[in-house]
Amino acid sequence: MTNQSLTAKRIFLNACLLLTISLSLSAIVFAQQTNYDAERQRALDLYDQNKFVEVIPILEKLTKIKSDDSVVWERLGWATMVVAGSIKDPAQRKQVRDRARAAFMRAQELGDTSNLLKAGLEGLSGPDPSDVTFSSNKDADAAMREGEEAHSRGDLDRALAKYGRALELDPKLYEAALFAGDMEFKKAYNSTDPKYRSDAVDRAGVWFAKAIAIDSNRETAYRYWGDALEMQGKTESARDKFIDAIVADPYNRSPYVGLTQWAQRHQVQLGHPRIDIPTTVTSNKPGEINITIDDMTLKGKDDGSSAWLMYSIARANWMNKK
Repeated sequence: MTNQSLTAKRIFLNACLLLTISLSLSAIVFAQQTNYDAERQRALDLYDQNKFVEVIPILEKLTKIKSDDSVVWERLGWATMVVAGSIKDPAQRKQVRDRARAAFMRAQELGDTSNLLKAGLEGLSGPDPSDVTFSSNKDADAAMREGEEAHSRGDLDRALAKYGRALELDPKLYEAALFAGDMEFKKAYNSTDPKYRSDAVDRAGVWFAKAIAIDSNRETAYRYWGDALEMQGKTESARDKFIDAIVADPYNRSPYVGLTQWAQRHQVQLGHPRIDIPTTVTSNKPGEINITIDDMTLKGKDDGSSAWLMYSIARANWMNKK
């Protein structure tokens, strides 16, 4: 009877011990998850504030705690890439860019297919932009690099001042106006004051307009302006800027991404207009081209439809050379 009683007690105590250990482990796991979530949010907040230098070690720590968080890896890639742009030593800058690429690739492995990730990888696929001078004016170029360094630290006011100074020194420096507008946009994004946000977006628009005046065939200023107008609630004006970006550079993927994201946010179906070509071009054998023309095209309508005749002739010439 005594042995049975002792055995029962041992079983009971062992069960209690196992339960205690289980509860302790659960508490530890919960605490770790809570700490991770808090640190993750702090990192995302710092990232949104453009404090890239400060946020990198936090993001790196998070990837060691939880290696399958694609958002953390993507943010680490971008923060590292931005900081790389302010590093003067070419060898060190290359190492940092390689780390940024590795972070992007890890995010991609985890299933990240965002346009932000694609833009980051595209930015790293080409030559190092830091190897190329912003301006042949040495003082303007130096001001731009000082602005980039301030931006990487999250000092948007200093960055804005440096970009503005660069534009004064080189009035044809597209990037100076573009980056200055981007700083105003980011300052608006970080503010909780509605009036300040609206005023900052207006100031950003002034800078973007200056960039467009310098080179209207580059799409970036239109697209950035569209983002700013979207944040301001000017939906149709934002749409128009995204379209202007496509017109400026129709063979670049980025402006299409801007318009597509706008359409997704507002649940708008995008599509191509139907075009009825009033001519047909056929070829039964080499050297034999047949052009069929709608008679309405030749009746003198002042709507530009007669231009399709020239289109057909050009297409026939192309087919004949195939």
